[in-house]
Amino acid sequence: MKKRLTIIVSGILLLALALAGCGSSSPSNPGNPGNPGNPGNPGNPGSSKGKIAGYLYNSSGELRISSTTPVSGAVSNANVSVEGASYTATTGSDGYFEISDVPAGTYKVTVVSAVPAITEHFEVTVTSGATAIPLKARYFVYVVNSAQNSVSAFSINTANGSLTDTGFTVATGQGPWSIAADPAGKFAYVTNCTGNSVSAYSINAETGALSSIGTVSVSNATAIAIAPSGRFAYVVANYNATISAFSINANGTLTAIGGPITTGTWPVSVTVDPSSRFAYTTNYSDNTISIFSIGANGGLTCIDSAVPAGKQPGSVTIDPSGKFAYTTNYSDNNISVYSINTANGAFNAVGTVPAGTNPQSIAIDPTGKFAYVANYGSYNVSAYSINATGMLTAIGGPIDASGQPESITVDPAGKFVYVVGVGNNTVLAYTINSNGGLSANGSAALPGIMPWSIKAVKTLGQ
Repeated sequence: MKKRLTIIVSGILLLALALAGCGSSSPSNPGNPGNPGNPGNPGNPGSSKGKIAGYLYNSSGELRISSTTPVSGAVSNANVSVEGASYTATTGSDGYFEISDVPAGTYKVTVVSAVPAITEHFEVTVTSGATAIPLKARYFVYVVNSAQNSVSAFSINTANGSLTDTGFTVATGQGPWSIAADPAGKFAYVTNCTGNSVSAYSINAETGALSSIGTVSVSNATAIAIAPSGRFAYVVANYNATISAFSINANGTLTAIGGPITTGTWPVSVTVDPSSRFAYTTNYSDNTISIFSIGANGGLTCIDSAVPAGKQPGSVTIDPSGKFAYTTNYSDNNISVYSINTANGAFNAVGTVPAGTNPQSIAIDPTGKFAYVANYGSYNVSAYSINATGMLTAIGGPIDASGQPESITVDPAGKFVYVVGVGNNTVLAYTINSNGGLSANGSAALPGIMPWSIKAVKTLGQ
């Protein structure tokens, strides 16, 4: 028997929510809070509310939620709660639960089962008038093996950050250089520098396996970035000194938007700001940064091709607020810090901070509070806190990272940092402490050779 729970909230609170949702102090339908037969609908909730529902079942010791009655493994009497809200439900004998009248938005859902004794966390996005099925977040790390022309996949243990080789290794083109993924965790893309192409893959949300969905031609494809909107991809070609724009189709394949546009000399990194309005490249040979505006169709227009950087700028990244940018300066052994004019995308120099020897790659945690730099020449990783002006302050001394750290990534949950070492073909894991400092957390051997790029990805699935 299906058990459904209708959320009953005080008429006064729901009236306030309804007024806020209408954007008017005088709604056309103020509701009828005096009617006790309909206490959950004092306004017009149909315009901004939906339902969370599904069938809970046990699959090999893992709780999952589906939209249909499970063939076996239904979990009854489990508590389903929505984080930050007073919405709860209990699963029925067939595993079914339902929470109605939930305002549109994205929520975290916790499921606690007594038999079996399992607690699992899910995420759900509620839309107006629809039923939303909670999905489980899983985390994976992908590593480009440049000398083997492949990508390796590891799953992340969300409790302790340890990595497990998934056993899935997929072929790329010749000379793979960089990897990126769309924000939804559905697709991954690899640049093949000597193969003159970009390989596209779909991501299996449950296993992390990559499946090829085609390639596009890009001469000397070096680095790639995906716009946070998930609609466009941008690829730089070092030898050609160009950047190319692509639209991302619904199936993950790429379609070129116009032709290549000139950058500075020898671009090696590209990033897109959080608003998806500006793209930036570091130009290794002329010590500059190029800035491009992004049109409504994803096309690029150069608005500044020569923003001064340090000597041999490598990696460029932007903080989650879109207010600050950072570049690693390989030969100056420091990091350049910039504030960003959010109206026009312009960079304004804030200063520089020391790094280790030959800083190669930089990543920022999802909160925007901390930055991490892989120092290729000194075999270590530097950790920094980020203050209100965007300036960096070192957190203790660098932590060991054997094997010439080439690329660094922060997991999307902001709990762990991963680094690949070119010299020893390993992935090094670190835990992010409460103050932003790092603690070594073991390593994983790579099945490939010469790891050149690493990316942590979050997926959502059953």
